[in-house]
Amino acid sequence: MKKRLLTCVLTFVVAVAMLVPAGVFAADTTSATPSSAGATSLKWERSLGTGWSNSPTPPAVIGSYIYSGANGYVYKLNKDTGAVVGKSAYLGAAFGYAMMPVVGDEKGIYISTSKTQIVKLDADNLSVRWTSSAFGGQNVCPLYYDSASKRVYTGTWGDDNDGGTYFCVDADTGSTLWSIYDKEGFYWAGAMKVNGRIIFGSESKLLYSVGENATASTLAADKKTATMDGPVRCTPALYERGSGRVFVTTGVDGDVMGSSGGAGYLHRLTVENDGSFSGDSSCSIGSSKNTPVVCGSYVFVSNDKGQIMAIDKTAASLSVKRTATAPAAVKGELLVASDPANSFFRVYGAYNSSVGGLYYAEFSSDCSSIKASGVMFTPAHRQYSISPVTCDSAGTLYYKNDSGYIMAVVSGTNTGALSLKAASRSYNSVKLSWNGRENVKYYYIYTGTGRYVGKTTSTSYTAGNLKTNKKYSFKVRAGLLDGRYTDYSTVRSMRPVPAAARVTTRPGTGKVTVKWSRVSGASGYFVYRAAKKTGRYVKVKSIKSKSWTNTRLKKGKYYYYKVRAYRVVGVKKVFGIWSNISYKKTK
Repeated sequence: MKKRLLTCVLTFVVAVAMLVPAGVFAADTTSATPSSAGATSLKWERSLGTGWSNSPTPPAVIGSYIYSGANGYVYKLNKDTGAVVGKSAYLGAAFGYAMMPVVGDEKGIYISTSKTQIVKLDADNLSVRWTSSAFGGQNVCPLYYDSASKRVYTGTWGDDNDGGTYFCVDADTGSTLWSIYDKEGFYWAGAMKVNGRIIFGSESKLLYSVGENATASTLAADKKTATMDGPVRCTPALYERGSGRVFVTTGVDGDVMGSSGGAGYLHRLTVENDGSFSGDSSCSIGSSKNTPVVCGSYVFVSNDKGQIMAIDKTAASLSVKRTATAPAAVKGELLVASDPANSFFRVYGAYNSSVGGLYYAEFSSDCSSIKASGVMFTPAHRQYSISPVTCDSAGTLYYKNDSGYIMAVVSGTNTGALSLKAASRSYNSVKLSWNGRENVKYYYIYTGTGRYVGKTTSTSYTAGNLKTNKKYSFKVRAGLLDGRYTDYSTVRSMRPVPAAARVTTRPGTGKVTVKWSRVSGASGYFVYRAAKKTGRYVKVKSIKSKSWTNTRLKKGKYYYYKVRAYRVVGVKKVFGIWSNISYKKTK
């Protein structure tokens, strides 16, 4: 039976503004997020692009759909199947490092491009409504959409010399309402509205406060700042709705992407009625680029060492109460699930290693202990991940990694059989390959009769020291994170034979010279020729060397060649795999 869960992804645009503002995460829900290490499966995955410049932005759940930008296009996906149901026109640029998700609501969505422009699209048909003016630098800050004032905010970062600009645009027209230049710029600096003030930080250690209705002409008098102890690379988190108190994290100078072990702090501040700040309390958390998440009486935050910390937000003096440690740094925003009584807090984060999986830790009701923790999910397509984790009302988790895949993760273990293929690799080896599977610790290889052969973490295995032309049978299964195994694959059989040669040709006057690569274990080679590429190939030479010149040919005519190695076993010739076809026109 499903537990009633309250999913807390509070006060951060990357994990909140991309959701339906008054829907999925606003109240007590029937969401049942995955609750055991490894006891998950892939509901669907969708590849939208690869490489840092074309990788998809983190998935944004808006209404019944997933939105993501990749390759300069915005995609609309069916939330339940991952099928692409909409694609925008090309927006004129890609999306930088693809770190920041789409934001908006079911009427309009917003995305920032590598040209540091904000583009608004119709959420239904993905037509472009407007494109804002551009500011220099890189688009490395999340967007914040304030539906009440109908404004959109983001910032840019260049380098130590170029600085960056934070700017506000009208959500209806795209016109720039105000902008602030900072000498060090803005990196991962999201905005949040607190009692009518827009709060955001910068690389120059300044925390800014601007009125929600500020304009270019009122900005100078309206703007307030506070000097922090380090760069602010997060979005402020509300202490609670209606409160003037916020949490922000500070990091280390110059360390925008590294996993530093340096100092960093969680600060609790009060935004006064005039927009100024007053300090309250702070505690050391290590260098962090992570936005705090408030749930119940606790605030959760991670650092560059992968430590996920629980802190009592109500304590007069803040201090870390309990820490869980992920396999690597958790830079993307956390997801926290709880029930209405706050009898537990289940925290999810994507860890930034070559695996790029999901880690979770379940804290007790008073966060004095960790009830359970571990790797929740490892993808088949492994790559680094700094993606936020989000979920929908059904409890499905969504995130992405640098493989270019967006993934939907649900409870339940996939123990279905792998799909095995077998192919001869050489005269004494067979290559086995199979489809990747999520949550795999190892793939185990067996003979067809069940004798153990070996294990691997890759999706292929070469069985060697075999006898030429003898039939061998194999099957595989995977050992999973939760201790279970998949079913055995179908048994596949193959005979090892000589590998394919690589053939090249060179024309001459009335002749063609054919050369090929050495094939391991070959006793000799047969050369075949045809007058057409798809014609009948006739054996024209048996030879033990790696080249042959075919003479007495007609001038100005095309000749097509391929080669097949053979190996003598006893008194029998065992033929190998056909080479490629190479052809030339005689002179």
